[in-house]
Amino acid sequence: MSKNIQTNSDEINIIDLLQIIWEGKWKIVVFTFIAAISIFIYQTKESKIFTAKTDIVPITTYEASKFDSLIFNDDTDKDNIEFDEYNVPLTLSTFKVSREDLLIYYVEILNEKSLFKEALDKFKYLNISNYSNEQDYDEALNLLTSSIKIIIEPQAKRKKDIEFTVSINFSHDDEEKWKNLLKYVDKLASEAVKQNIKNQYKRLLLLEKKKTNHQLEDLSLQIENLISDYDRQTSDRILYLKEQSQIAKKLGIAKNTIEVQTFGNQNALLSNVKTDSPFYLRGYEAIDEEIDLMNSRTDKSAFIDGLFALEKKKRSIQQDKTLERAELLFSSTPIGDNETFFAALLKISSTKFTYNNNKKILFLGILIGLIIGVFYVFVTNAIHSQVIARKK
Repeated sequence: MSKNIQTNSDEINIIDLLQIIWEGKWKIVVFTFIAAISIFIYQTKESKIFTAKTDIVPITTYEASKFDSLIFNDDTDKDNIEFDEYNVPLTLSTFKVSREDLLIYYVEILNEKSLFKEALDKFKYLNISNYSNEQDYDEALNLLTSSIKIIIEPQAKRKKDIEFTVSINFSHDDEEKWKNLLKYVDKLASEAVKQNIKNQYKRLLLLEKKKTNHQLEDLSLQIENLISDYDRQTSDRILYLKEQSQIAKKLGIAKNTIEVQTFGNQNALLSNVKTDSPFYLRGYEAIDEEIDLMNSRTDKSAFIDGLFALEKKKRSIQQDKTLERAELLFSSTPIGDNETFFAALLKISSTKFTYNNNKKILFLGILIGLIIGVFYVFVTNAIHSQVIARKK
């Protein structure tokens, strides 16, 4: 019987617990109210903080079409194109600027974050007076810059479309200030892309000019060599003829005495000249005449084999206007002239601002306050019960 009484006294009486909670209800309300007020004040401050998301899209197909004039040779053998260490083709004929190229260049510059750091400093996102030295300020500025996220997400591939989407994410408390910063960064990024493409095109143009100059140098050298070889051959020939003339004069051979055998038929006459006979047998009169003719030549070009073909090739290269036209074509593009250039479209006006106003945090805070209040009531009630029991 005593065991049953002991067991019943140890069991939790729900009615007693509810009575304790009811008696301490105002204490619980106070704790819950304090928690709710604290969370409300915190959220009031935090509600000004937003997360901004700004999309970056490629330029329109119309704007991109202004670069089509740069493609002046579509017949280039793409299998034999050489590339530099940056995977840029080392030939002007393959140079092109597409919507995707511009977007990639633009995002690469943004990813360097240097423009964002410059803009954060310019628009005073941090108060330099709050830092003990310039190094601390710079470190804080680097940390703030790193919080800017360039988000690149793949998208379903469609015909003639970009295969990824790009956006900029950043948390702050001033919408207009952030929009002004984006405008500043957008302008600088587009200018950087413009300058990079200009430099790339100039480098390729200079490379093509060097190739042309090298071709002209090689052709000029080949022509000089042909002329030099002709002069040497002519000089050797004249020396040989002079020797043969002296021999003919010594022997008194004035006319050609080389035996010619003639075979005749009804339709034609054929001559069989014995060419293995000594050359002086031609007679010194003919030999001297040949020497005089060779010495009196004022234009050697007609007597130099292959010279005309080389001169024709050299003239063709010298008269080629391809590079000059390429420069003119480039100057007519948005990059070459002084008109406003956009490497990509930063959709600043449609930036999405998401404010940090979470009702779940408020509910959780109230719940925690309620739990603390109930716990406090139980603890104080237990202490009060023990004090009364000791007095008895």
